[in-house]
Amino acid sequence: MRALSTAAAAAITVTLAAAVGLVWVENGREPLTGLVTVGCCVLAVLTWVWAGPGRRPSASTRAQLTEARDSLARAVRAQWAAEASSRNLHDPQPLRLRWTLTRRPVADHPRTALGSAVLAGTPAPGPDSDLDRLVDFFERLPSGRMVILGEPGGGKTVAAVLLVLGALSRRRPDGPVPVLLSLSTWNPTGENFYAWARRRLGEDYPWLGDDRTYGATALAELAGDGSVVYVLDGLDEIDENLRFPAVRELNQVLHGGQRLVLTCRAEEYQDTVVGNDVLTGAAVVELGPVRVDDLETYLRLATPPDGRQQRWNRVFEHLREQPDSALASALTTPLMASLAGLVYSRWDADPGRLLEPRDFPDRAAIEQHLLDQVIPIAFSAQPVAPPDAPSARRRHRRWDPDQAARWLAFLAVQPCRGSGRDLEWWQLHRAVPRAVIGLWVGVAAGAVCGLASGIVGGLVGGLSAALVFGLLAGCVTVLLGPGTPSRLDIRVRRRQRPLLDELLTGLAGGVAVGLAIGLVGGLAVGLVVGVTSGLAVGLAYGLVFGLADGLASWLAAPTQATHPVSPVSLLRRDRLVATVRGTAIGVAGGLVSGTACTLVFGPAAAIPGAISGGVAGVLARGLMGTAWAWFLVARTVLAVRRRLPWRLVGFLQDAYARGVLRQAGSAYQFRHARMQDRLATRPPDGPGRRTG
Repeated sequence: MRALSTAAAAAITVTLAAAVGLVWVENGREPLTGLVTVGCCVLAVLTWVWAGPGRRPSASTRAQLTEARDSLARAVRAQWAAEASSRNLHDPQPLRLRWTLTRRPVADHPRTALGSAVLAGTPAPGPDSDLDRLVDFFERLPSGRMVILGEPGGGKTVAAVLLVLGALSRRRPDGPVPVLLSLSTWNPTGENFYAWARRRLGEDYPWLGDDRTYGATALAELAGDGSVVYVLDGLDEIDENLRFPAVRELNQVLHGGQRLVLTCRAEEYQDTVVGNDVLTGAAVVELGPVRVDDLETYLRLATPPDGRQQRWNRVFEHLREQPDSALASALTTPLMASLAGLVYSRWDADPGRLLEPRDFPDRAAIEQHLLDQVIPIAFSAQPVAPPDAPSARRRHRRWDPDQAARWLAFLAVQPCRGSGRDLEWWQLHRAVPRAVIGLWVGVAAGAVCGLASGIVGGLVGGLSAALVFGLLAGCVTVLLGPGTPSRLDIRVRRRQRPLLDELLTGLAGGVAVGLAIGLVGGLAVGLVVGVTSGLAVGLAYGLVFGLADGLASWLAAPTQATHPVSPVSLLRRDRLVATVRGTAIGVAGGLVSGTACTLVFGPAAAIPGAISGGVAGVLARGLMGTAWAWFLVARTVLAVRRRLPWRLVGFLQDAYARGVLRQAGSAYQFRHARMQDRLATRPPDGPGRRTG
C-alpha cells in the first residue's frame, strides 16, 4: 500500500518548484544553484512516477479471495468461541432458548420470506423449537434473511453468537463466512451499508488489508460479493430516528445473494416497520420466555450439589403455583435467569428472599435487585486471568467493589463510550476537554525542552524555550486531534515489503516536509540565516525524518490472521507502533538538531539542541495525532481526578474476566445494556446492598 498518492506527488512537485525558485532568486542564478534546481526537478519527477498509479498493487486473485475467506472463517471461529466461553454460554450448559415464527405484523409475505415449502404444508417452527434448529431453519431459507426478535434480556445476542458458531461448524470450504457485527456504530444516513461493513471488517480483522497476501481488493470484494453472512446485532441500539433509515438502506443496497441476520427488541422493531416497510424477504422469529422446567434445570446445574440446591425448592414451587407473580415474570428472560444463578448460588445467599413481597413488590424491583448485585459479587471473587493477560500476577489483583462500581458508572454515562454502547479506549479523550489534553502535552514538552535549554542558556533561555516549545506542542496537539488506532504489528523477521520501497516512501514525504520547514524557517530568519540555509536545514530534517519514518513503516506489518483482535491487543499494537515511530523520529531529530545547533551556535548548544529536536520528533510522530498518546493523557487526567483507576487497562481486563464486561471486536461492552443503564442511574453511595 503506497503512502503517497498522485495528488501528494503533485503537491511535492509544486513545493519543490517554489523552493528552487526562491533559492535561484536569492543566489543570483549561480551555477551551483542551477545544479540544485536540476537535482530537485529530477527528484520531483521520480517521486511523481514512483508514487503514481503504475505502482499500485494488483487486484485480488480468486486464490487470494479463497484464502481470505478461509482465514476470516478461522479468525471468527476463534474469536466467538473464546467469547462464548467467557460469557459462560456452555457452563454448565446453555439455558434452553425457544423460538417460533412471530405473530407480529412485521414479516414479509410468507412466500417471499419462507418459500413455497411452508405454504405447501411443511411444518413451520413451533414454540418448542430450540437454538439448534434455528441454524437449520436459517440455512434452509431461500431468501437467506432472518430477523430475531425478543424482549430486553431475552437472549438475542446469545442467539446470534451461537448461530455464528453453529453456521461456522457446518461451513463448506470456500463457503460464505458468518460475521457478527454490532449495529451501534452505524449511521445509515451518513454511511452506505457496504462502506460501513467494509470499514468494520477492516477494524476487526485488519490483516484482510494485507495486499501482498490477499491482493488490493480482498476487503472490498469480501464485503460486497456475498462472501460474508452479516449477523447484525442490535438494531434497537442505534438512535430511534435512524432505525427505519437503516432498514430502508438494507432493502436498497442488498443484492439477491446477500444473506443476513438482524436482531432487535420486539417492540422497537414493530414500531420501526409498521406503517413503513419490512426487511425485504426476511423471515421473522421471536424468542419465547424461559419456561419453569428449563429454568429449574439451568439453576440446579448452576448451583453446586452440596445442599444449596435445596434452597431453590420454594422458588420453583412458587413459580409453578403462581405463574403470574412478580418473580415468575422477572425470571422469564435469560438475563435475569443467569443473574439469579450468579447471585443465589453462593453459600451466604438464600433465593427464598425473592419471595418477600415487602422487599420485592413487583418485577422491576426484582430486576433492579439482581442487577445491583452483579458488581459486588463479581469484584469480591477472584477471577481467572483473561486470555491476553501479560502475566500471572493479574490473578491476584483485587479491586474495591464500591470503587469499581463508581468507575464503571462513570464509563456508563461518559461520551468516551464512543459509538452506541461500545467502550472504545481510543475514545476516552472525549471525557476530557481537548484544551486540557493540549495543556498537559504542552506542559510536559515545555518542561523537557526548557530544562535542556536552561543548561546552556540559563534561567531566561530555559523559560523562553519552555514557553515556545510548550505553546507550540500544545497548540499542534489540539489542532491535529487524535488519530485512529494502528492495526499493525512490529516485526523484524519475514518481511514481505521491500525495505527500499518504504524508505523511498518516507524519503519522498520527508522532502516535502523538510522543504516546508526550510521555507518557513528561512523566511522567518532570512536576514540572519537566509532562505538557502533554511532550506538546507529543512532538507536535512526532512531526509533524516523520512528515512527514519520509512524504516518504522517497514517494520510495521498487518497483524497475523490467527490473532483475533481485542481491545487490549489493539492498544498494545498502537502503543508499539507509536513508540517505534516516535523513537526513530526522535533519534533522527535529535541528531539533526544537535548538529545544526553546533554549527550555528557552537558546541555548547549541541545537547540542548539534540534534546529539543528529539522531543519535537517524538511529539510529532509518537504522540501528536496517535490514539494511544491521547488515551494515555486522558487516562492520566481522569485518574488524577479519581474518576478512573491508574491501571485502567488492567481494570477493564479484570471486569471482562469477571463477567461484568464483554468484548465485541476491538471494543468492550457492558454485559448487557440493562446493566449499563442501571449503572448510569445508580445512587452515588454504592451499587446496592449485598445479598444475605
